[in-house]
Amino acid sequence: MTLQFWYMFPISILIATIAMASGVGGATFFSPLFILGLGLQPEIAIGTGLITEVFGFASGLFAYIRKRLIDFSLGRCPVVGDRPSGSTGNLGGRIGTPGHPQGDSGCGSFRSGA
Repeated sequence: MTLQFWYMFPISILIATIAMASGVGGATFFSPLFILGLGLQPEIAIGTGLITEVFGFASGLFAYIRKRLIDFSLGRCPVVGDRPSGSTGNLGGRIGTPGHPQGDSGCGSFRSGA
């Protein structure tokens, strides 16, 4: 094991702290780091940033489940309506005109919020 990229750990902690404090996904900050700091191609850097974000969210989710801080009955209510709406919007986007998916998405978001 080499210490060639030793600086990535403290920078990653700083980026993760900024992302958590601002409420923005970590891939927003990690992708430029991977492009500029490591010289990766943009496609690889964005994919790596998204994978990093998924593992970060999964880690938090499992911690909240372990601490029993998630109210699953409250979360189940929107999912019951959102799943058919998403499937309908996906199907409508494939067979409809270009303006319809935005309107359907807006109506679905309004229904979820209500």
